[in-house]
Order: sequence, then C-alpha cells, then structure tokens
Amino acid sequence: MTGIFLNFFKCNLTNDNIEVMKTDYIDEENYKELQEKNKEFFFHRIGLDIYFWNRTKKEKIPSFNHTKVHMLLKDYPLIFKIIISNGLAEFFKSRGADVSRKKYSSLLEINSNKNIADGYINGLTINDIRLLDTFYSNQDKVIGITLSTKLKYKFLWDRNEFIQKGIDIADLKYENEIIFPTKKAIERLIDSTNSRERYNSLKYKYEDNKEIFKNIISTVQFINNNIKGIFFHKDFSINSIDIKCLPYSNEVFKVDFLSNPEHYYYCGRTISGIKYNEAVEKLRPYSYEIFSNQNINIAVVSPREYEGTTENFIEKLKRKITNIFHLNVNFEIILVNEKDVNSYGTILYKDILKNKEKYKMAVIILEEGFKKLNVENSPYHFCKAKLIGQGITSQEILIEKMKKTNDFILNNIALNIYAKLGGTPWTIEKIEKQKQELIIGISSCFDKNKNRIFGISQVFNYDGSYLVTECSPLTTIENYKEVFEKYLRKTLQEIIDAHIDKTKEFRLIFHLNKTPGKKSEIAAIYNVLQEFSDIKFKYALVHLNYNHNFKLFTNEGKYFNKKGLYINIDSNKTLLSLVDRSIIPLLVDIDMRSSFIDKDYITKQIYWFCHLSYRSFMIPSKKTVTMQYPYLITKLTNELRCINDWDYQVLSNLGDKLWFI
Repeated sequence: MTGIFLNFFKCNLTNDNIEVMKTDYIDEENYKELQEKNKEFFFHRIGLDIYFWNRTKKEKIPSFNHTKVHMLLKDYPLIFKIIISNGLAEFFKSRGADVSRKKYSSLLEINSNKNIADGYINGLTINDIRLLDTFYSNQDKVIGITLSTKLKYKFLWDRNEFIQKGIDIADLKYENEIIFPTKKAIERLIDSTNSRERYNSLKYKYEDNKEIFKNIISTVQFINNNIKGIFFHKDFSINSIDIKCLPYSNEVFKVDFLSNPEHYYYCGRTISGIKYNEAVEKLRPYSYEIFSNQNINIAVVSPREYEGTTENFIEKLKRKITNIFHLNVNFEIILVNEKDVNSYGTILYKDILKNKEKYKMAVIILEEGFKKLNVENSPYHFCKAKLIGQGITSQEILIEKMKKTNDFILNNIALNIYAKLGGTPWTIEKIEKQKQELIIGISSCFDKNKNRIFGISQVFNYDGSYLVTECSPLTTIENYKEVFEKYLRKTLQEIIDAHIDKTKEFRLIFHLNKTPGKKSEIAAIYNVLQEFSDIKFKYALVHLNYNHNFKLFTNEGKYFNKKGLYINIDSNKTLLSLVDRSIIPLLVDIDMRSSFIDKDYITKQIYWFCHLSYRSFMIPSKKTVTMQYPYLITKLTNELRCINDWDYQVLSNLGDKLWFI
C-alpha cells in the first residue's frame, strides 16, 4: 500500500435513518439512577434530553415515560458515533479485552492484557493497547473510526521492592507504595536490571512506524472479518470498513502541501539554499542595528572544579556569537566554590546583582543532577528567579553538554542567547497585508491540584515579530476567569492602541493550546471581544492540539512524512504534518463561533509560525511559537513562584525578551 495513509476508516452503514427513544433530564442523581436500573439500554444526555437505545438485539420496552425520535446521520452524528463506539466496545469485551473510556472522552482504550514484556523484563508489564475513536466530517458527510496504538506500562514491584533491588527512588513519584511508571522510573528499572537491549528490541518492535501501521491495519481487518456479527442498533449495521490511501474519491479529505516561508534578515534581505545559521551570518540578523554599536557584558557563573572546561567552552561560544550574530560580547567568568543553592546565591548577590548595570545577561553552569532537586533547593530556579527580578535574563548550560560540545549545540545556545538579549534573528513574510493582523497565543497552567491558577498571552505581528508577553496574576480557581478576563482586556487594549489603525478593519487570531474550558479562557475572550464593538475587526479562535487519535503514514510507515503536508478533514478542521519522523500531525480546529474561518489561510499561518522558534536552528519546530512560548512561560513561572520573595510582576520588565526559552 503506497502513498499517504490516514488512520481514518470509513464505516459503510446500511442505513442513515434510525429510531431512538428519549426521556427528560431531571438532575444528575436521577440520571445515574436511570442508568443503574436499566442496564439493558445505552444512554446519552444532550442538554435537557436523554437519548437511549437497546444494548442488544433483544428489544426491551422501557418502563418509564419516553417518546420515540427519528434521526438522520447528518443531523445527529454524535448519536451515531456513540452507537458505533459502544458496539465495538461490546465486541472487544466479548473477546476478553478490557475496554475503558475516560470521563468526558470518546476515546476507547482496548487492552488485550497480553504482557509483551513477560519473560524479557523483570518487574514490569507492558501491554500493547489499541485506541479507538469515532469521527464524523460535516464537510464530507462521512463517518468512521480512527485506530492507533500505544504501550501501557505498569510496575510489578512496589516501592519496597524497588528499594530491595537497590533502585534509587528518591525522585520518583508514587501513591500507596505503587511507583508511577514515568519515563524516568522505567529507564531506571531497565538499567538496574540490565534489560536495556531487550527493552529497546521491544520498543522497536511495537513503536516503529512500520510496525504501528501493520498493527493498525491487522486490527481493522480483524474488525472487518467479524463485522457481520457485531450489533450496533436495530435500524443499522455496518457492511464494511474501508482501508484506503489518500486522497479519497470526490476530494473527501483533500490533501495539499504548504511551501516554507521566506526568512527575512537585516534590511529585509533574504537568501535560499543555505543553512539558517549561515544565512544569519551572511546577511546579518533582522535586528542587527539594535546591537551594532554596543559592547555586551555577560557574566558566567561556574563551579570552580569546571574552570578549565568552562573557559574552553565559553571561548568557542564567543566566536559563534560574534561570527553568526555580529555581536561584540565579553564573557566574565565568576567561580563558585560549592555546588549548592547558597553558594550560587552568594556569588549572584556579591558579583552580579550589585553590578547589575554592568551585565546584560548571565550564563549559569549547572550539573544534570541538579534536575533532581526540588525548586527551593535548585540553583537553576534560584538564579533564574533572582536575575529576572533585576531585569537580567539568563542562559543555563549543563556541564555534561559542555563536555560533548559540537557545532549544533554551540549554534543553538548562541541563538538562545541572542533572543534572550532581545534580538530578532529573522522574521517571515514581507508582503504587506491588506488588513492588519495580530496573532495572540494563549495558555494557562495548573497547580498540583489541577486548578487553573495562571494565564498567559503573547502577541505577535503577522510577520512573526514578537511584540509582547503579558501574564495574569496567580489566582484561585474561584476567581481565575475574572482575573484572566481583566488582564486580557488590558493586554488587548494596549496592543491595539499601539499597533493598529482603528479606522480600518483588522483581524485578531487567537491560538489556544489544547482546548481551554468554556468557563475560563473561552468565556473570557468572548466577553472581552464584546467590549471592542466600537471598532471593526474579525477574529478567529483556533485550538492547536496533539491530543487526538489521528496518525499519518507515508508508504506504510516506511518513509518519513513530508513537512507541510496538510489534510482538510472537516469544515473547520485540518491536520498538519510538522515533524517528518513523527506520525502525529497537529490538529488545527477553528471554533465555529469565529467570524474569520478561512482554515487554509490559518493552517498556512500556523505552519509559517513554526519557523519562528529561536530555540534551535532546526526548523520548522514541532509547535508554533504561539503554542510553545506560552507553555514554557506558564511552566517556568509556576515553578519560580516557589522561590522566596519572587513576584511574577517582575516579568513586566522583560516583556520584549524571550527570557523563558
């Protein structure tokens, strides 16, 4: 099977007109009681209506008040999707599989309970899971299933057995003596039991793209072979499930390819055919004039025992920064005697913060082992927080990385430093827009109890130039929406006043990580937009998400996917391939309440914004900067709040610098 393959399998229904039963929703307690007493029915609530139908071929007449409702697929796709999902869940259960579904999710997790690590790795079970979901395209009027795979891990040893086996558990998370199977915990068990070779062999067998493709196809073929015996609903069954490459007939799920954007450097010049770091060096960075007559002092804080290694590395780094970014930089190495937070703090106050006018930035040399420390005892977090408090950005570098330095590492660190100094290496898109446009990335973070406590928005011009970062204060879950709305109103007002000609129509395009709750970010955005009714603009709310069940393959997973490939799967949804080695595309989902809904335009803009990450010269990035930057800020800011005397409001002094990358 050659070509582009999406793991969507169209279900060919015998009928798209069905009859279900309906009763009134009273309250949650009554609904649960109804389900508990009537196990012979499947139930689903929509608003104040409860729809239900028989679980098996044997029809049962309900003993409670109800009416009958006729439904067409095009009008009630959700009900058809649930019926198909429930039918397949019952089928796999009858074959001995454990089938589960998370609350508020349509995704089925099908576990055959076969431990593929049995006899290979002690203390660990690995189950090969199938993930099944349903999807209906309003645009193309097709319904089907998506199928993917994953490995699910569980430890056979409890916390005490880990200790008895001599496995370090100091920084591992656990509950009721059961250690969570995080990547760190699994790696530690694998290495402690000398199972690395067997583990890697299993991972390759089940996580190689070719093997994933084979397992998905074989599972769909298994369903197809048994489809006649699966009960879905008294009014319809499924004749067959299609297994086809893209494009489908009649332009269903149309495939297209996006070109890379031009990168523009100093004075709007551009060049092609060379690496991006070579282009910056040859044409000079976009913001060259900002630093052209400056001598920039950067402090370097390093443990004394790494003095020689640090000197060699810093000398190489200086040459890179000078050659690529044409900066006049001077690094001053300051040695710290001990590798603890107090020693770093002493040097910070004594040699840097007392002379804060002297230094534009600080480089902090750390050890990999520092990552195991909690925030309060972490030199990384302490230095980051205290320097930010005085308006000084910092670049943290691990000694382990310095010892293995190469051009790739040096180039990327040089890029990070330039961005943290406030520089812009390149922008995209030189063509003037007919309408002015601002792109706003919005994200939030949660405390340890999963309560939203902090909101962030970043604003970019249409060409990718970074305008501002704004943060809402830390809040409680009770007043989060109110505080976020207030700060968003202030941010938008200031940015519109500063950058928009309000006599002309303009656009606001919001990029939202995953799908924020309707009662928080979404509601706040709509409330704020209503207050700008005196000026003319259109807006789009775009959800950017990797948390879905779609997978993309080229030639059965034997080839990498092409970057920039995108698929129209619905009237407001596209899939976009950003990483050639990954089979997981980005799902671009435009909120239907938006007044600007050009999905091709928005998808292209998102792809181009993935060329704006200044974390690495390897682009496009897996995530657009409007996803990546807010996430980094919220994560780091939430960690820094644990440092004594640190206040998020100090970030207002760094709004134009990428201090968080």
